[in-house]
Amino acid sequence: MNPRAQKSLEVKDAGGIGMVLSNTDAFGEELVADAHFIPTAAVGQIAGDEIKKYILSEPNPSATIASAGTQLGVQPSPVVAAFSSRGPNPITPDILKPDLIAPGVNILAGWTGKVGPTGLPEDTRHVGFNIIFWYFHVMPHVSDWRH
Repeated sequence: MNPRAQKSLEVKDAGGIGMVLSNTDAFGEELVADAHFIPTAAVGQIAGDEIKKYILSEPNPSATIASAGTQLGVQPSPVVAAFSSRGPNPITPDILKPDLIAPGVNILAGWTGKVGPTGLPEDTRHVGFNIIFWYFHVMPHVSDWRH
């Protein structure tokens, strides 16, 4: 179990110029945007299984990764991350928590440049922006804020 970004470093070190990173059943369809050392397409387990099936069925499999551009009206949207609470409280169903869920997964934000975008020691790149994984739940009292 190594970090997703480290997988891309291994592929790069082996001479790869891109990769498709497929989830295992532990993460299913949950996707997180990460910085990688090479161009990388992250896919859920279902798409990953189909890609593997194709690779094994063709003597010379090939693929092209292209952007479909901005997609509007995609449903369901917005989607709450799989790790987020949805309420109600399973022990006390009368308590609906959280009161508010704010965006915070895969946020494009300013980046210090003191470390590379992957956070790995091997990453010597310097960038002004990075996609980061951060979330918080706003609770009813300031003293209860979690992040």
